[in-house]
Amino acid sequence: SGKNSTNTIPVMVHISGIVYSNSTEPFLILKDKTGEICVKTMQAIPQTGEEVEALGWLTQADGDWVVADASFKKCTSKTSDNSTTLPMITQAIQAKNLIRSEAKRGYPIKIHGVITARIVGGFTIQDPTWSIFFKLNDGSSPRLPKIGEYWEITGKTTNIFAPSILVDDAVYLGKGVLPEPVQPSWDEVINGSLDTQYIELQGVATMVRTNGQANNLVLFTRAGKIMLELYDLDPQMLKGLEDAVIRIRGVISPTRNEFQQVVVANLRLFNTSINVEEPAPADPFAIPVKRVSDLLFFDPHANALHRIQIAGQVVCSRDGVYFLMDGDYGLRFQTKLQEELQIGDLVKIVGFPDLSGSAPALRECLVQRTGRTALPKVRQLPGEALLDGRFDATLVRIQATLVDSSANSIEQMFELQAGNRGFTARLEKNDGLATDVLPGSRLDMVGVYAGQGGGGWASSRDIDSFELLLNSASDVRVLARPSWWTVQHALTVLGGMAFVILAAFVWIIGLRRQVEERTKRLAVEIQRREQIEHQRALEAERARIAQDLHDDLGATLTQIRFLSAIESADSLVPQPTRERLSQVSEKSRQMVTTLDEIVWAVNPANDSMRSLAHYLRHMAADYFRATTINCRFDVDKSLPLLSLNSEVRHNLFVTVREALNNSAKHSHATELWLRIHWRENILRIIIEDNGCGFASQPALAGGNGLANMRQRMEKIGGSFVCDPRPNSGTIYRLILPFV
Repeated sequence: SGKNSTNTIPVMVHISGIVYSNSTEPFLILKDKTGEICVKTMQAIPQTGEEVEALGWLTQADGDWVVADASFKKCTSKTSDNSTTLPMITQAIQAKNLIRSEAKRGYPIKIHGVITARIVGGFTIQDPTWSIFFKLNDGSSPRLPKIGEYWEITGKTTNIFAPSILVDDAVYLGKGVLPEPVQPSWDEVINGSLDTQYIELQGVATMVRTNGQANNLVLFTRAGKIMLELYDLDPQMLKGLEDAVIRIRGVISPTRNEFQQVVVANLRLFNTSINVEEPAPADPFAIPVKRVSDLLFFDPHANALHRIQIAGQVVCSRDGVYFLMDGDYGLRFQTKLQEELQIGDLVKIVGFPDLSGSAPALRECLVQRTGRTALPKVRQLPGEALLDGRFDATLVRIQATLVDSSANSIEQMFELQAGNRGFTARLEKNDGLATDVLPGSRLDMVGVYAGQGGGGWASSRDIDSFELLLNSASDVRVLARPSWWTVQHALTVLGGMAFVILAAFVWIIGLRRQVEERTKRLAVEIQRREQIEHQRALEAERARIAQDLHDDLGATLTQIRFLSAIESADSLVPQPTRERLSQVSEKSRQMVTTLDEIVWAVNPANDSMRSLAHYLRHMAADYFRATTINCRFDVDKSLPLLSLNSEVRHNLFVTVREALNNSAKHSHATELWLRIHWRENILRIIIEDNGCGFASQPALAGGNGLANMRQRMEKIGGSFVCDPRPNSGTIYRLILPFV
């Protein structure tokens, strides 16, 4: 059932199926694999068997679902829904039930209704089903509508906050009568669903303010407070309304934020009218005083908008809510004006009753102080009555065991256990903290019982839970402190012992690993020292061999060379003999040179890069001294004192000597450069001449010298590159990286 008098509110639907049957009447049966439905239309009836799409209003007729005012088109996969002829809307409720996206499609609409209000930018019109907002375009009407007139509006649907009408034509039909106002529920008031409806609200005007075009009024209703902005109302009509019971009528428009979302309990009313049902009392405190215990007795005048007066003593306050005791009964109240009441104040309060909570309450209260005295006698809260709502808003004493405590910037909270029930006690922080209370302590506490949920005092059903509101730290008394040897402490000790055992176990494992690691390092150190000693022995042996070769074999070869040279120069010696002696002398010289190279290579004193560079310079200078080639040097001055073993030095030396020999014998050069550079942990030795290159050296190009030089460098982890440049010289590059 809907909001109007028809069986149901029509809803726009889009369906497809096959025409199952038709007749001469303006309806047909549409069927698909899910079922069948009756479709009514004023258009031509499709043929039986045709597959069609229908767009119309889904409603109920005699208990059956029917699609009314339908339009048709043949089904085709390439045709979009927008190509469907949109049906004419003839009722405001049909437009209001369009979703936002459908309303923006621009359904044609024609409705007749009464103008109920003028709103900024347009008007509201109401027909027998509902009301809707419309905006006039330029030229759509010769004159503006007036409230209470009967008009015909033709246009298209759109969506602003709710579905609305963009007017194409507006026709005045005569005088009309404003509809009876809707009596909305609280939910309908706050959720915005009654937008543009003519409504009536009843309540007490608790605050009235005039402000330019809009007048503000706070209406206290049976369900809650509503902030109203009143338009089209003479401010003089608001005089004397504060605290009066009124009925207010008008067209509702929910207050919205920048996102077009409803601001709850904030409404705008247009075409406003007010009827005073009960004027504001001259003296609110002139009414009789009631007892809290009498609130459930028969009272022919009792209602949520009828003030009552209660006298009692303030026993607690929390977050703007005060707790008052009248004898053995308690009551909660909220003040209309900000009052600074103190605990112990004797007061009279006048307000509107609310009996729906766990304790009776008065709202929008006016307060008179009548004195001050000690707080009333505290009642013991028995264990079997922990959820008895009759204790609500009264001072009680309870004994419980502390489970846990916590604090924030506002209050300290105690989690407590009494029997098999748990509850919370709250203490405002500025009242001091009970810092010496430990979990497990047995506490005696005095506070105000604050029930939560359930049937409460006015019902036979117990409340759901409660809190204890403490006024000061003195309301907490420790009856018994917890034994030190608790389960928690036992677990802590056991945990500590387990931690110590685990730590010892980890320490033993770590110590064993350290011993193993130290043993391995000692073994490596011993092996390294043995290698050093062995290396020293080898170096000593190499030095001895070098010295023996130099002293013994070198001296003998020098003597042979000297004697053969003398004999070859003696004219008394036959010519053939002198030639052979000359050859012996030359061979002896070559052997001495070779022996010097071997001694240099073997001698450990020469195991450095600087020694290698020095020896290569010396060897190159001696090699080219007797030739026409001018030998030049480019050697880094800051070569590192890097150790080179005899194998590396020997292969480098032989490769360089071979390159120098190739240049001396085959290049026909006039100049040669020997470059020794150290860059980024790489030793580069470059021999460059300005000779004829390989084009004029077929013997060199096809020999094994280059291959041997490459093999020697690769043997020691380096590389060799020969860059022949015909008629421009040759470059030999020896590259040895050090990692």
